[in-house]
Amino acid sequence: MDKSEKRGFAPKSFLRFTAIELGPGCETSNWLVEISYRTPITLGMIWWHSPLGCYAFFPKPDTIYETTCLRGIANFCQRQTETQRRMGKAKAG
Repeated sequence: MDKSEKRGFAPKSFLRFTAIELGPGCETSNWLVEISYRTPITLGMIWWHSPLGCYAFFPKPDTIYETTCLRGIANFCQRQTETQRRMGKAKAG
């Protein structure tokens, strides 16, 4: 048992981002965010937030996050935002 298990925290590697099938007319991706540590638990969703111009995480109510988990979610959002912006520039170009 590692230190994270003793404290009850799940390491970042237990985060799982599952793409959700896009509906007609959708141009940006959406992901289900889960943690699969012992039993899968849905933490929330990630989707494009037009007013902010980036992907954002929308947590489920009554969920709690520690820094490693938040960092993993933030890094995923940042990478997907960068990819989406590159794709948008390529389409416009």
